[in-house]
Amino acid sequence: MNVLKDALQLYNQNLINVLILSVVIVLPLYILEFFIRTGATYYFGIHNLEGLGSFVMIVTAIMIMILAQIPFISMSATSLVHEHVKVSDSVKIFFKFLLPVIGSAMLFIFASIAGLFAFILPGLFLLIMTFLHPYVAIIHNKHGSDLLRALLQWFRTSFVDVGVFALMFISLNVFLTAIFTIGTSFVTELPIAMTIMQLSVNILILPLFVCVISVLYHRHRPESFESYEAVNF
Repeated sequence: MNVLKDALQLYNQNLINVLILSVVIVLPLYILEFFIRTGATYYFGIHNLEGLGSFVMIVTAIMIMILAQIPFISMSATSLVHEHVKVSDSVKIFFKFLLPVIGSAMLFIFASIAGLFAFILPGLFLLIMTFLHPYVAIIHNKHGSDLLRALLQWFRTSFVDVGVFALMFISLNVFLTAIFTIGTSFVTELPIAMTIMQLSVNILILPLFVCVISVLYHRHRPESFESYEAVNF
């Protein structure tokens, strides 16, 4: 539980930065996802391609969640080395790694979906790697085969811990989303209200999840965080 305690401390000391980054970067990403989901539902619905529409929405949701982690990864990595964090640095890192992470995420997403259809456990393993590969990409500044090698090295020593916290995050996200959705339904049935509730839950929980994983990764490779600072700032 020391990991969770340290992560909560990291989250609290960067609360202002979390709120600013949530408004500047994360909120626009989730608004983009909302429009893509709405457009996909309409377009594929009128062409009787609901299955393909569901696939597009799943891929989009995973991609947005991956991209939304980037500014908080930068924030956490900087804060774990020294306490002072500039929001502008996190924004700069977001745009620096945006295209490389999109490219690698697409490969991981399609591999994990194929793995889930073929074998459940390898698919779940690849799905967790999909969500967590930006930590290695950003902190190590690695891409391609070097990224995969560093990611596998991390997972060999920390997969159980990472997997447990990932499952806790997913469960908490689903639970809070259900509670807020049910509560909202008593007030209004408008889809936009439901969407706002889901956005609020994601924006609150995601930075805490990033703080937890960053603390775990810092314990695994503390020297990488020093290198991250030297390379990027």
